[in-house]
Amino acid sequence: MGAEAVAEGRIILTKDQDIGVLVYRDRQPHCGVLLLDDLGNAAAESGLILATLSSHSDRLVARAFLRAGETGIREARGVSA
Repeated sequence: MGAEAVAEGRIILTKDQDIGVLVYRDRQPHCGVLLLDDLGNAAAESGLILATLSSHSDRLVARAFLRAGETGIREARGVSA
C-alpha cells in the first residue's frame, strides 16, 4: 500500500482481494480500506460505493477494513478478507 496514501490520510478503495494479506499478514499501515466485491456492473458498484461511504464513513475514518458486496457491508477480519 502506498506510503503516500497513509501520509495523506486517504482511504483505499480496491477490488483486489490480496489487500487482506497486506493489511493482516504483512501489517501494512492504512487509513481505512474499502474492499469492493466485483459485481460485474459498474452502476451497481458505484451505488454500493456511495452507500458504503454514506453509511460507514465513520468506520472508515476510524481505520476499519470494510468489505462491501451483494450480501451487504461488513468489517473484514483476518487474512481471508
